[in-house]
Amino acid sequence: TALLIDVVVEVITAPTHRLKSLLQLPRPQDAEWGSDTMASDVLDVPGYTAYPSGHACVSAAAAVVLAELIGDPPKGLKPPNKGDELLTLAESIAANRERAGLHAQLDSTAGTALGQSMGGWLVQAATKDASVFPEWSALYEAAAAEWGAATT
Repeated sequence: TALLIDVVVEVITAPTHRLKSLLQLPRPQDAEWGSDTMASDVLDVPGYTAYPSGHACVSAAAAVVLAELIGDPPKGLKPPNKGDELLTLAESIAANRERAGLHAQLDSTAGTALGQSMGGWLVQAATKDASVFPEWSALYEAAAAEWGAATT
């Protein structure tokens, strides 16, 4: 499961940073409409632009992949939707980056949407397109086995 999460992070980070490079939307403290929160007072501010939020993107993608990977929760642990709690955690990560002044809500919203979409693609690549992505599919299956979940 840890290796699977590492792969999700690597796969999601590269296109997210490419989008940041292409779109060049500034961080709140770098814009005229900037935040009252000075992130640089608390955190090191990354030297690249904000949109879309990479933390929101990666955490949302991981939430989607893990929710699908784990499958149905064990008896006695029945949340309303298996991905709700994971997505709530992902959204908390994004909101905290806004509170720190590193992102605007637009960055987080876009990052979350992009991450959910990319996470869905990763699940499809591991399950429905397994013959196209055999190594990823095998890793996904191995992680699912750690959780006692069947992915087929």
